[in-house]
Amino acid sequence: KDQIAAEKSVDDFAAGAYFNFFFASDKSSKWSIANEIMYTSYEFKGTYQEGQVLEDDLESEAISASTRLGSSNIATYSSLRFTFPVYKEVSMFFNAGISIGFSLSQINEQEVLVESFFSPGIVEERPALERIRTNERALTFGGGFAYRRYSFEARFHNGTGLSDTGNLASPTNRTFVLIGYRLK
Repeated sequence: KDQIAAEKSVDDFAAGAYFNFFFASDKSSKWSIANEIMYTSYEFKGTYQEGQVLEDDLESEAISASTRLGSSNIATYSSLRFTFPVYKEVSMFFNAGISIGFSLSQINEQEVLVESFFSPGIVEERPALERIRTNERALTFGGGFAYRRYSFEARFHNGTGLSDTGNLASPTNRTFVLIGYRLK
C-alpha cells in the first residue's frame, strides 16, 4: 500500500527594509508605491512509502523516499499601497504587487531506501528535482495598520516555487505577519 506523509513546511525568520514613495510631495496622498527588500527562507520535508509483492507472493519489496526541499532568498517587493486614516494617528492600508526573489542557498535532497525480504536495504541519495529555479516570481497582497512609527501587516504570497520541471508545479503559498518601525 502506498503512503505519502508531508511534514508541515517550516518558514524561518524574515527581515528586511522598506521605502514608501508617495504620489504627492507632502505625504498627504492616499496612494503610494511601497518597495521592500527582504530575506526569507523556507523548508519542506516529506516521505513516500510504497510496498509491492513480486513473483508469486514469494518476495516483497518496500520503497521509502524522504525528500527535503527549501530555499533562502533575497526578495524585492513592489506594491501599490492605499492608505487612509482611521483615528487620529492610526491609519489602515491595503497593498497589492509583485515580488522577485533570488536564491542564496537551496536544499534539494532525496534519500531512497529499497528493501526486500532476501536482500539488505539499498540507500540511494540523489537530488529530489532534476532542475530547480534560482529565482522566484510572486503575486502579493495584504493589509495592515500603522500607528505613529509602528506598523503591523499581514501579507499573502503566491509564488512560482522551486521546480523548473514543466509537469511538476511547486507553488509557494505563504503568509507573512510583519511588524515594522519607521525611522523618520
